[in-house]
Amino acid sequence: SSAPARLRSLLARPGCHLMPCCFDPLSARLVEASGFPVTFASGFSVAAAHGLPDTGLLSYGEMEHAMRRITGSLKAVPCIGDGDTGYGNAVNAKRTVA
Repeated sequence: SSAPARLRSLLARPGCHLMPCCFDPLSARLVEASGFPVTFASGFSVAAAHGLPDTGLLSYGEMEHAMRRITGSLKAVPCIGDGDTGYGNAVNAKRTVA
């Protein structure tokens, strides 16, 4: 099944779900290899991996590139992307979600 389907199935189960954060393809693969069913990448983690503070300095394109690299490295584990960095105003946030 697809990563979105696996994520929906996991989130439909009751209880809390432990999901370590990743910030690049290697950290994502380490989460997967450790047996966790899901991971997430935050704006902070990706910014920190670039040596930047979490103050919105990364652009939409940089975050998209990071997420494509992260999700492309995973074989079976879905990855949730934190959508608060690099998106500008409300119009850009709407485009991100759509």
